[in-house]
Amino acid sequence: MRAVSLLMLGFTSLCLAAPAGAGTSEGSGASCHLSVSALVFPPYDRIMHRGSSAIGTIQLDCPPDVRSLNPRILLSTGQSGRFSERRMTSGRDSLRYNLFVEPSHRRVIGDGTGGSEAMTIASIHTASRAVFTVYGMILPGQAVTPGRYSDDLTIQMEF
Repeated sequence: MRAVSLLMLGFTSLCLAAPAGAGTSEGSGASCHLSVSALVFPPYDRIMHRGSSAIGTIQLDCPPDVRSLNPRILLSTGQSGRFSERRMTSGRDSLRYNLFVEPSHRRVIGDGTGGSEAMTIASIHTASRAVFTVYGMILPGQAVTPGRYSDDLTIQMEF
């Protein structure tokens, strides 16, 4: 296993995104680049109380001399401290959401504890690139105040 890269993410209900960011590997002298695409939730309908979902990606690019056979992505719990129910906040209000490994929203992305699992299967995987798809869901049935809700997560990539 190669080094671990860390990147902080800022999540919001309108634009779930990270800086066009980067982490680099440490160790063998080669570097890998970590980038995160925007995961943009549509506006949450607090009247109808319907959930909303969005899709984003996390990508690891390494030079050909760094073989990334089994990359893994781990995510932190964010402000809630629990994988089972992450929360975005706006002032004192909170909005329940979560991030999933697959589109059926059953398997929560985390670090392998608390009912979560690390992402181990990339949607695209070549000798120099691994792309992981992240499925986000704002849970239905929430009467929340309009506002910009956010959460901060840490991504850890092992390769």
